[in-house]
Amino acid sequence: MRVTWSAYHAYQNGKSYVASATKATFSERVKAVFYQHRRRYGSRRIVVAEFKAEGVSVGRFVVR
Repeated sequence: MRVTWSAYHAYQNGKSYVASATKATFSERVKAVFYQHRRRYGSRRIVVAEFKAEGVSVGRFVVR
């Protein structure tokens, strides 16, 4: 595998990928909805049930 030294060291130090605050809160919200419905709702149902009602434009692949 060909990886640059700078990318390798950034990964080792945990700086290569840091989720933004909005993505982190969105992810927690999706997980909460998923477990609220007893793990039976998929990405399509979560989008329709939670985000379309509020007028938030989110695709199902983002939820996935």
